[in-house]
Amino acid sequence: MDSNGFEPCFCACSLARTAESPAGKHGQAVTHAHISETVLERAAQLAGDMARARHWYFNCPLPEFGGQTAEAAVANGREADVLDLLDMYEAGPLG
Repeated sequence: MDSNGFEPCFCACSLARTAESPAGKHGQAVTHAHISETVLERAAQLAGDMARARHWYFNCPLPEFGGQTAEAAVANGREADVLDLLDMYEAGPLG
């Protein structure tokens, strides 16, 4: 774990897991990922860059959310809770 609470996680998932189908109902691509730019930007501030933030967001299981990723937590309406978690990471263990 680094000083901002980001622990490297190793998994077989793709870093950019924003799968798109060829076309949606009206011809536009359909994005299946639940992306919160607010969470990603906040995570990038802590992680040091957007690539690490995206990896954390899409791939790392979070014990605080029953092993869900940040993406899954956001999809389940818990964006504010994920932002609170990032605040806890920043504050550190003695926060």
